[in-house]
Amino acid sequence: MAGYPYPLQAWPTFVGGRALREIQELTVGMARLTKSVLERVFNNDVRRIAQFYNINEDLVAFLLAPPNGIEEGLARCDFMDTPQGFKCLEVNVGGFIGGWQLRFWERMYRRAPSVARFLQEQGIDPLYRDPFRSLFEHLARHAIQSGHCGGGTFNTMLVLVGENLSFGMHASPLLNVLYSDVLQGIGLKGKLLVGPYSYPFVERQGALHVDGERVQALVEYTYERTPHAVYRCFKAGMLGLYNGPLSLLLGDKRNLALLSEHQDSDAFDPAERAILQKHLPWSRRLVRGKVSYQGERVDLSALITEKQERFVIKRGAGARGESVLVGRFTSAEEWKHKIQKVIDEGYWVAQEYVGSRPYLYQSANGHQPHDVVWGTFCFGASFGGGFLRMIPSGKTGIINSARGATEGLFFEVL
Repeated sequence: MAGYPYPLQAWPTFVGGRALREIQELTVGMARLTKSVLERVFNNDVRRIAQFYNINEDLVAFLLAPPNGIEEGLARCDFMDTPQGFKCLEVNVGGFIGGWQLRFWERMYRRAPSVARFLQEQGIDPLYRDPFRSLFEHLARHAIQSGHCGGGTFNTMLVLVGENLSFGMHASPLLNVLYSDVLQGIGLKGKLLVGPYSYPFVERQGALHVDGERVQALVEYTYERTPHAVYRCFKAGMLGLYNGPLSLLLGDKRNLALLSEHQDSDAFDPAERAILQKHLPWSRRLVRGKVSYQGERVDLSALITEKQERFVIKRGAGARGESVLVGRFTSAEEWKHKIQKVIDEGYWVAQEYVGSRPYLYQSANGHQPHDVVWGTFCFGASFGGGFLRMIPSGKTGIINSARGATEGLFFEVL
């Protein structure tokens, strides 16, 4: 697919059995827990939420009022397969939850001579779970439940920005074929519109129209502000809005710190506590004061300064690997200076560093071990597939496509 900016890993990955079930369950579980932070940690208290996220109380009340889009929202979890099992590094809610583009290379992978020969020799026909198909199925199910597709027509607008916009516009014909196929399977018809928020949106009797077409669902892959007309239609119950303004709160990386801090509380049932205790690295908001770490009460600033190699610090609103420092890959001087600079801001997170088990992939020198991050999608309460990012082991602590990582897809062996 022309215009894609990131390099692809030539070798696909195969996953099945217990590991596949665990990835699916963890993706849905961690997405659900993250989206429940406002209720579980703050008890939906408008004042406390406004203070923590530094936004207006009236706006918080308005955003939380139903419909609010939390339950049906979209998320991408980032996991690392460590010697201690899968660990959740981040849960990205709304905005740029990228990685869906790799679905265009499934056939290329299957047709590669070495891969085709391997599949034939092993007698397997693995599944590639297309994130876009999973997304479209989720949108259609929710539209039917919400009564948004009266008359049998269901149109969706996909709002993109930057490099995603140019790529999405190029891919629009192929995506519309897939979209029509999904709708046909459930007795609906409609089209997928792809474009930016600069499109002329028209509000008519509470419903949203684009280019003369009634739009029943709108998916944001952008951090641009949701236009008033779009949000009014959503709040009027005439439009399904996926992501939206509330994702600015739900996508804050400090939410994982909140989950970690409260993982032993009655806010979670025993099964949820087990997930958090086993699969969430120790995480805390980077603020002054003492914390519990490995059974002791210690000063947080002193802890992460003295044991630098054990920690990562990241800004709550950061994205694309930006505003992230990995202790073992940062000089002591820069690490100490950064902590002193940001600790009073209240917007940063300190997280215990976890290392990837080595995965063998192709590289410029033939092949070598790589560190890998699994990016897996959750649409509402359903697993939606995923992709991988990998980089030669020990090269850097930040594994992100925009920072030089290679991308690859994985097949499910059922």
